[in-house]
This record gives sequence, structure tokens and C-alpha cells, in this order.
Amino acid sequence: MAWSESGGFMSWSCERCVRALARRGLVVAGVVCAAVVLGCSPSPGARSCRVDADCGAAATCQSGVCQIWLRLAISSPGSGVATNGTLQVQVSVEGGSPAEVELLVDELPLLKVGSPYQYSWDTSATPEGAHKLWARVVAGDRTYESARIDVTVDRTAPPAPTLTVASPTNAQPVPIGGAAEASATVTVYEGTAQLAQALVNASGTWSATAALVDGPHQLIATATDAAGNVSAPGSASVACVRANPTILARTPPPEASNVWSRDTISVRFTRALDGNTVNKPGTVQYTVNGQPQVATSSLKAPDPDGTQTLIVKPQVLPEVGVDGATVGVALSNGITDLSGNALPGDAWTWNVPAWQELGEGVHSDTVGLPTFVLAADALAQPMIASLDVTGMRGPWRWSGSTWLEVASLSPAGMAKASMAFLDDGTPMMAWTTYADNALHVSEYVGDNWTPSTILSENTAVAASAPDLRVDPQGRAVVAWTESSSGIVKRWNGSGWDKIGTSLSTARPLRLSFTAGGEPVVSYEISGWSSTSWSGSAWTFFAACTYPGDASADYTTAVYRVTASGDTYLALKTTTTPVLLLVYKCTRDGVYLPLLGGGALNSSGAGVLTHAMELTSAGMPVVAWTDGTYAGGAKVYVRRWNGLGWEPLGGDLAVGMGAAYGAWLSLDPSDVIVTAIEEAFHNDSFTAHLKRYNR
Repeated sequence: MAWSESGGFMSWSCERCVRALARRGLVVAGVVCAAVVLGCSPSPGARSCRVDADCGAAATCQSGVCQIWLRLAISSPGSGVATNGTLQVQVSVEGGSPAEVELLVDELPLLKVGSPYQYSWDTSATPEGAHKLWARVVAGDRTYESARIDVTVDRTAPPAPTLTVASPTNAQPVPIGGAAEASATVTVYEGTAQLAQALVNASGTWSATAALVDGPHQLIATATDAAGNVSAPGSASVACVRANPTILARTPPPEASNVWSRDTISVRFTRALDGNTVNKPGTVQYTVNGQPQVATSSLKAPDPDGTQTLIVKPQVLPEVGVDGATVGVALSNGITDLSGNALPGDAWTWNVPAWQELGEGVHSDTVGLPTFVLAADALAQPMIASLDVTGMRGPWRWSGSTWLEVASLSPAGMAKASMAFLDDGTPMMAWTTYADNALHVSEYVGDNWTPSTILSENTAVAASAPDLRVDPQGRAVVAWTESSSGIVKRWNGSGWDKIGTSLSTARPLRLSFTAGGEPVVSYEISGWSSTSWSGSAWTFFAACTYPGDASADYTTAVYRVTASGDTYLALKTTTTPVLLLVYKCTRDGVYLPLLGGGALNSSGAGVLTHAMELTSAGMPVVAWTDGTYAGGAKVYVRRWNGLGWEPLGGDLAVGMGAAYGAWLSLDPSDVIVTAIEEAFHNDSFTAHLKRYNR
């Protein structure tokens, strides 16, 4: 195409156009050959046209001739790109080679570039957000534009991804996952080592797996968005454990004997267990003599070293016969650790004797045969002391595993004593002495006895036979006699209050309490009587005259009173062999028939000594020695259940030398503790202490 002689356009080749214009001197400022400026192609045989539509989509109609003009496109980057920095831009041009191509962002010029129409676009000055990038060439009265492509400038890092992994786990590979910005790429590392990579789905979640060896691992994950922004790391710890848990210790241990029925049954494991598997039926089984029994299982909180302890708590204590009971626990492999590794099944048993022996007993030298003072605390852990003509030996207190000798309380000439435990476990002692005829009271606080308080009203006569007990409200109450007067005093928190007037009695007072905590007293005066404190006065009940048994030796009577005012008497006969009888004298003054219909000892050499205490339900428990002082004796304990005497094991003196005496104490939950005196000669003894396993 070239300029004609008449001033119009005509179809011509580019080269001829240029030569013609040069010959005619038509190359002037601002006027150049269109072929040079816009580019053209050889024109021989060019198609004539009247409008652009005559030329098709690839050309336009120029002065009646179809000409191919410029076609612009952003060939790089592709539409939808995101960037946080420099973007490499490439413009492709078809139909010519313009001197410059203008790049625009949205409707604002960016810059003009020459061939090869490339540009490194630094987007740091471009606002964040969505933009349109396009190219333009203006030639004469025509403008050529490329299609607009979408460019997102994003310099904001995505939020740190969450990293979720079950821990501990025994999986391999280990499933991991979490949440992150949609369409971001999450990369998981341990240290600098890449473990996994995953694309975040449209819901904002991702998942992957990682091969991890046994042991602890600290994982981190970063999210990289489409613009290349990298998030702060998310992190998670995971412990991979694929070995089975094992048992470290069992209590009681396998084949243990002399086990206390109330001892905690526990199993300690190498690592924490899944509590849901522990509580499944059949995974933990408690048995007595081979028969399943009801028990609850619970896991303690894991220890700092990662171990954990299982506690098995029987619903009912085991029934123990003369030979005790075989108790056991079985654990199935249905129990797993927190990783899902199964515990190898295990089972073991131990023996619960009828009577548990508390250590090897306590030994002391004495002057003559001693008597004992015995009391048991709320855990059935006793304290014992011995008395002889020179004073007290001990006391000794059972720690749960051994005997500990506490600070001595041995005033000269201690005559009689009684001991009890306060609700907080503090031991208290009441005693009389030959030296001053007085009744003294002291508590064991810290590691020593407090200075004694004298409670006697008349030290001109000897105080005797103290009975110290703790009422349902936790107050210490002591009863004693001064000559023929019985006195009761109660601790009020700061001092001792006398309860009512003195009681006339020929024998020691024995204490009990109503449900409301008021004292009930049994005593002897022409028979056995009892009285209850109403809060303001003594209420006296009818007296029982002596039973009509001519062989009964009332001087040997041991008696205890119930909360309702009934009195139980245990006494020996004057017969040979000596028998042991137990009567009940009701508060109405009526003797009931002998408990059990006869003597407790229907055979044997005869009763030497005996003791009696009442349960919280008012049922008598009796201990006695049966034999001779020369050859030693057997020791038996029986408990009345309302219908008959329960044999609580067999002879408690089996394996001992010369057993001479037995003493009793009951803890607040009626656990029976007995002390058996084994004398070697008149100046040496061992007290063997046992407690009943029911």
C-alpha cells in the first residue's frame, strides 16, 4: 500500500512504497510510510473490501483493501496469577513489529517497552488486591489492545496452619493434618527435613502422612499461598510408641501372704493406659478363691516419669475362713496404652489370712507380768503400751509397715491407763498413778506428749480405772472412779466439763454414746445398772440383779454398755475347767439367756484371761486365752451377730511360745485389733498384734 499520485492509497508492496516515497521526497516529519510504521505483508493479490466484515476476523478493511493489522497478547504470566514481588511480563505481537508496546495496570499506564516486549514488573509499589494487566499500541487513528489478564498482588502471609496429630500413636506412617488458608500449600518439617506436603482444599483443611520412627518428634508446618507468601510455623509434638506396655510393679505382689484385706490393690505400668479399655467389661477381673467378685477399676493420673497406676477397689471385702482367702487380679490383653498397643495378659494371686500379723510385735523388759493399753486409729493402725509396777513401756505405733516407738510417757507408779485416738488421728492417754492418786490426761502432739492435765476431784483418794473414748462429735470423754464415786468429764475445746453429778458405783464406769453424742454409762451397784446423760441430767435405767448362775464369778466380769443402755457382761466361772459366759442385761433390768446358749469354750483347759469390746452396732466381740500359765494358751476371738457367735479364725497363738493374755480394740469402722502377750519369763515379753481381715 502506498500513497498514489492523486493522493489516495493504493495496494503496493512495502519496499516499493518506501522507494516511491523516497523518489518523490514524501518522507517528511510526521509522515512516514504506513508499511514502516505499522508493518505490512506483501500485497500482490490483496483482497478488495468495502467494510471490515468483508475481511474476516484476521484483517480490517483499509481503503478498499483487506490488510492484516496488529494482534497483541500477554503471553506471560497467565491470567489469575498472584504475586508478592516481581512478575516477569512478556507481550506477544503478531502482524507487525511496533517500536513500542505500552503496558497498563488497570487503566493506568505502567511503562512502554520495545522489542522483545519483556518487562520485570516490580509490584512492590502496586496496591495489594486484584488488578488487570494489558498491553496497547496506538498507530495513527487506530489503537490495538490485548486482552486483560487478572493479576493479584498479595504481600500478606497466610495464617499459620494448624497441625493435628494423634499422640501417642503406633501408626506407621503417621497421619497428620490440620487447617490452613484455602488453596495454600502446607509443608511439614522435622527440623530442616521436609516430611510431607499437601494442598489445602476449598474447605480449608489438609491431610498428609509422615514416616516417623519410635520416639518423640517435634513437627512444624508452614503454609505458602499462591503469591509465594510463607506463613509463620504451626507446630505439634507426637510420640511414636509401637512397643507393648508392661507391668512394673504389683501391690500386693504375686504369692504375697499376710496381706491386709484393705490394702490398696494397684498395678503400675510402664506408660499411661487408655482408660476406656480399662473400664471395658472383663478387662480387669478381681477374684476371691477363684470366683469373680465385683470391683471397680480406676487409673490415677500419670506420674511425671510417664508411668501410670491402676487401682482395683473391691466392692466387698473378701470372705476369709480359718485359712484365709486366695485373692487375685487378672488383666486381659484388651487393655491398651494411649497408642493402642495391647498389654500382654497377666494374672496373679496372694493370700489374705483371717488375721494379719502386724510385724514381729513389740518386745520389752518388764518387772513382773505386764498389762497392756491398746487403741486403734481410723486406719486400724494400733498403738500399744505396757504397764508394770514401775510404769509404762512404750508406746509403740504401727506405721503401716513397721513398729515405731514414740516418745515415752512413763510417770513413776503408773497404775491404770486408757488410750483413744481423736478424729484427727492424735493419740490421747488417760492414766492414774500410785504416786499422787490422780487421774492425768495428755495428747501426743508432733513428736511428744503434752504436759498432763489432772482431772481428779479428790486426790485424797485414789483415782482408778479410767475409760477414755471419743464421742460421735469427736470430743474426748473420760470416765473414772474415785473410791465409790464415778465421774465423767468431756473436753469442750478448751477445757474439761464435768457431766452431771458423780455416780455411786462399786465398780469402774464403762462408756458409750447415744447417736447424738451424749454419754451412756454402765456401772455396778447391787447388780449392773446404766444411765444416759440427757443433756441436763442423768437418766437412770433399771438395774439387773446378778444372774442365777451359781458358778459365775462376778469379780471377773468385763462389761460394756450400748448406746441404748443395755449392758453386756463377759465373766468366768468358778468351775474346772473355767468357762466363759456372756450375758446381756437390758436397760429394763432383765437378763437375757446366755448368748449362744452356753459357754464360748465348750472344751479346752480353761479360760485364763478375757476381753470384750462392742461394735458400733452394739454387738460384743470377745477374746480369751484358753490353757495354763505353765504351758501357754490358745487364743480365740468370737463376734456375736445377733443369732450366734462367729468364729473369727482359729487359734491366734499358733507358732507362739507361752501366750498368757489377750487384749482387744476396735477402730471406728469396727476393725478388730488384738494384742496377744507372749511371755518368756517374768521380766520379758513380746506383744503380738493382729487385726481381723473383715
